[in-house]
Amino acid sequence: MNNPTIIDFSWNKVLNAVRYQIQVATDSLFTDIFYNDPYVFDTAITLGGFNYATKYFWKVIVILC
Repeated sequence: MNNPTIIDFSWNKVLNAVRYQIQVATDSLFTDIFYNDPYVFDTAITLGGFNYATKYFWKVIVILC
């Protein structure tokens, strides 16, 4: 199966957070970035284009100022 997949990402709100940065990569060291958005203002995002057979890693960075 090689159909692109849509994934819903969500996380807990952090007190005093101004925004969030979400990164999705194909390696655990985040050297091969698949998606990067430094201006997420909500605690959820839906992304598409993922390959079903590929392993992905994701993280959210809190921006406080």
